[in-house]
Amino acid sequence: MFEEIFKYPAVVARHREAPFSQERERYLAHRAEDGVARATLVGLARELLIVVREMGVEAEGMVALRTIESAAERWARRQKRRHRAKALGWSRGLFVQVARDWLAFLGRLAETGPESASYAPLLEDFVRSMRSERGLAPTTIKNYVWFAQCFLRWFSEQGRLFAEVSVLDVDAFIGQCGGNWGRVSMAGCAKSLRAFFRHAQRRGWCAAGIVEAIESPRVFKQEALPAGPDWHDVQRLIASSDTDRPKDVRDRPILMLLSIYGLRSAEVAHLRLDDLDWERERIRVFRSKQRRTQEYPLTRNVGEGILRYLKQVRPRSSRREVFLRLRAPLAPLSPGGMHNLVSTRMARLNIASPSRGPHALRHACAAHLVAQGFSLKEIGDHLGHRSALCHTHLRQGRFGRPARGRAFRAGQCAMNLSKAAVEYVVLKQSMGSRFHTESAILKAFCRAMGNVNVTEVGPEQVLAYIEGNGPVTRFWHRKCGTLRGFYRFAIGRGYAKCSPLPKTLPTPAAVFTPYIYSSDELRRLLSATKRCVSARTKLEAQTLHMLLLLLYGAGLRISEALLLRPQDVDLDACLLTIRESKFYKTRLVPVGEQLADALLDYAKERGRVGCPVDRCNTFFVTRSGEAVTRSMAERAFCRIREAASVHRDDGGRYQPRLHDLRHSFTVHRLIAWYREGADVQRLLPQLSTYLGHVHIAATQKYLTMTPELLNEASKRFERYARPEEIGYD
Repeated sequence: MFEEIFKYPAVVARHREAPFSQERERYLAHRAEDGVARATLVGLARELLIVVREMGVEAEGMVALRTIESAAERWARRQKRRHRAKALGWSRGLFVQVARDWLAFLGRLAETGPESASYAPLLEDFVRSMRSERGLAPTTIKNYVWFAQCFLRWFSEQGRLFAEVSVLDVDAFIGQCGGNWGRVSMAGCAKSLRAFFRHAQRRGWCAAGIVEAIESPRVFKQEALPAGPDWHDVQRLIASSDTDRPKDVRDRPILMLLSIYGLRSAEVAHLRLDDLDWERERIRVFRSKQRRTQEYPLTRNVGEGILRYLKQVRPRSSRREVFLRLRAPLAPLSPGGMHNLVSTRMARLNIASPSRGPHALRHACAAHLVAQGFSLKEIGDHLGHRSALCHTHLRQGRFGRPARGRAFRAGQCAMNLSKAAVEYVVLKQSMGSRFHTESAILKAFCRAMGNVNVTEVGPEQVLAYIEGNGPVTRFWHRKCGTLRGFYRFAIGRGYAKCSPLPKTLPTPAAVFTPYIYSSDELRRLLSATKRCVSARTKLEAQTLHMLLLLLYGAGLRISEALLLRPQDVDLDACLLTIRESKFYKTRLVPVGEQLADALLDYAKERGRVGCPVDRCNTFFVTRSGEAVTRSMAERAFCRIREAASVHRDDGGRYQPRLHDLRHSFTVHRLIAWYREGADVQRLLPQLSTYLGHVHIAATQKYLTMTPELLNEASKRFERYARPEEIGYD
């Protein structure tokens, strides 16, 4: 290799006679294969010669970074004394960079950092276990190790041995990170730390019970809006790369693979020349998540784009990956490079999308297939999912088995009940959970128990608080579930020895039946809004009228309507944006033209009375410009219901509620579809999405069987069962 980059024999001899000539020559050949220019190779060879002379690298063993930095400092100072360099930075930086790359290529660069010195054996054993015993994917291992390293780096600053670690340290670490990470990152951190401490417990490195006591926020599917752009924008994005520029020639097939095939960025980056079967016009994609290969037909446009790139633009290289960098060093596109490729083009075209990375095009592909009428099973197969459940199921949280925790020690300092409850609430909220209702339940529980320690609360006291004075309701189970989570937390941290909660739970007396308003009752309620206000009430008649219209006309929850902001109401597009409602979900709700006109009239009225839309935080406001609270709306609705003479006489426990307007919207929509002769089974998933449900089973709870609905369903069944008797062929 030296003969190829140097002209003079004396220079070649000087490089060959220096130490590690074969290792240096092998490294230079490796860089040459990556497409590095000859001038760059000359500079690398000269700097490597300086490195081996200044460092005195031994024949065997690892080289620490501090050794490289010390040698670089000596060399830089010598260069400055000889007036060959004006400053130390350039000479020192070049020395360190070349030496690190060379030693890393040889596998002789020692890892540095406090976690490497103290916990490298733990992490190495953890990685070996995940790779050989559990068979996890490299990306999963990388993520688990990263969170474990973050914790170990933080724990090393405490100056304690790892054998002394407890779940309280994990709580402190998660609480510290809560301000910088979102709920998804917090859940990933908790999952990674559980895996690490499970391995540590098996090896005997720490005390038992930490894994079961680690708390994690609940993350629900489909919380955010679809992250993909509109399909028209995707077509503009692909069309923007239809030029003769080398970068566009390479990027065009990448964009088509991401959007038409819906591939992940890693799947595109790992695509190899051997995966292209030109004779059969097939393309093979390795699905890293499922660890299987999936075969697709190679469409004409995509095939022509790849072929043009391979013939005209792709650099000559021994690498088998299809898509390479256009400049040296020639290497496959990295995840960051793939993201930059897509995001810069989307930003240049002003494409509106919640996300501008490669995965946004995968979302756009799925949305386009849904619009084309493909089934969820077909879409799941196309995207490489194992089943359609990846699209439709909502994983509801459940309480696991009681945590074993660390052993309760009789001599341990007792923990006050109120203090433990506050600690539990702070931990949960630091993870991104709202935890408002649970916090109120725990406060009421602490007031009922008094100023006592956690261990002083008995089963009889807990049962008396849970039962209360009324019959068994769903809230009975809500209180029990909250206390179960609290005592799981307390046991895991040694505050309690066992849980005083009852082992078996009673069944609620009866399933609550919502009230379905008739059309006449809805008209009476809307008319009564004007008769139930006065100069002393906080809410004006138009606010109450618009609130009832919106709850029924759009099927919103009362909390969703009251949290609407002016910027969430797009009257031009007739679209509402519901942000982080139940299960932290954000969704778009289209409304009809009549309801949009009513919203526009209300917005103008607000501006007329001194509450302009652009100055108020919420869309619905009181006379004084404050946000409308739920208690205000419910008290006002009670007056409206009485004035409209809308009562429940079927023996139900509650009188008609505001939330029953959402139930009425669902039932009335179903009746209208039956009368129109529409395919109700096909439209039910759309209704479920409109209401903000992930699975149709959640929507079924809203479909209360009324005489009117039963009559329409019976007619539909009769037309199906006896078509010849009613005039159908």
